[in-house]
Amino acid sequence: MNSVPVALIGCDGIGRELAQAVSRLLNSCFGVGFLEIEAGYEHFRRTGRTLDAEDLQRIRSCRGILFGATRSPRSRVAGYESPILLLRKHFDLFANIRPVKSRLKGERKMDVIIVRENIEGLYAGRERSNGPEEAVAEKVVTARNTERLARFAFEHARHLGRTRVTVVHKSNVLKLSDGMFRGICLEVGRDYPDMEVREELVDAAAYHLVRDAGRFDVILTMNMYGDILSDVAAGASDGLGFAPSLSIGPETALAEPVHGSAPDIAGKGIANPYGMVFSSCLLLERLGQEQDSRALRAAAEQAIAEAFLTPDAGGSHSTEEVLCAVEQNVRAGSRQAE
Repeated sequence: MNSVPVALIGCDGIGRELAQAVSRLLNSCFGVGFLEIEAGYEHFRRTGRTLDAEDLQRIRSCRGILFGATRSPRSRVAGYESPILLLRKHFDLFANIRPVKSRLKGERKMDVIIVRENIEGLYAGRERSNGPEEAVAEKVVTARNTERLARFAFEHARHLGRTRVTVVHKSNVLKLSDGMFRGICLEVGRDYPDMEVREELVDAAAYHLVRDAGRFDVILTMNMYGDILSDVAAGASDGLGFAPSLSIGPETALAEPVHGSAPDIAGKGIANPYGMVFSSCLLLERLGQEQDSRALRAAAEQAIAEAFLTPDAGGSHSTEEVLCAVEQNVRAGSRQAE
C-alpha cells in the first residue's frame, strides 16, 4: 500500500455517492488510501467556501485526484467557482482523455479516444457584458498550450498502439483561433510519421461519430468540442454512465466520470458506477499501478458481460450490487493468478 493518499473530492449528488463507494473498492482490493476533501456547490451553500489555499495544498500533497461530479448553477452565483474548473487551472491540467468504448451487447460499436484541450478555448472564463444588449465570450488559443497538447495526444496514441489521429476544428469559420489550433496540430503531426493524420470539421465529426464511428481512432480537439463530442460518442455507444475521463498536468492527474451530479437519482442507490470505475482504471495506470488497472478493468468488463447493470443501462441492480460483483471478480482473478 502506497503511504501517499489519493485526494477524494466527491462534491454533489451521485458524484459524492460514487466517489465514496468506488474509493472503498479501490482501498479494499488494491490498498489505495484516500484523503477526503469537501467541495462542491452544496458545500459552498453550507459554508460559503469553495476550495481554499489550504485545501489546494492538501490536494497537492496527494499523488492523484479522484473526483465525483459537481452541481453547476445555470446562472452566476457570487463567490462560487466550480471546483473542477478551479482544479484544472490551478494544477494546469491541460489534457483531458475521454475514451469511449462499447461493452454492452448490441449493434452499436465504438472504440475512440478523445483527447481534449482542458483549460483554454471558450472555457477559459473570459466573459464580459457590454451592457444589457450584448454579452461576449472570448475563445482563447495559445501556441504553447496547443503544441504540448498535440504532442501529448500523438504520444498517447503511440503508447496505446493507435495509428490514426483526427484533428477536429471549425477553422473554416473561426480562421484565427481554430486556424491556429489546426495549424499547430498538423505541424506537430509531421513529427510522427508512423501516424496517419487526418482533419475534420466538428459538425461533420459529430455526424460521423453517430453514423460511422469506425472512421475514428484518436480525436484531437479543442475544449468545448471535446466536451460535446464525448457526450455524442457516449450517446451513440453505451451511455454516459459508462464514460470515463482523466485530466493530466505536469504535477498530477484527476480522474472523473463524464456524467454530471444527476440530482434526480441522488440518494436512490441506482447510479451507474462504471464511469467512475473506468476513470479509476485510468488513474491507477497513470499512478504506475498498471497491473491493478488491468485487473479492475477486466473485473468491470466481466461484470458488464454478466449483466450486472443499473437501470439506466437496462438492468435492475443497485450501485452496491454492481460494485460487489466487480470486487468479487477482482478477487477471483487474483486467486487465479496465484
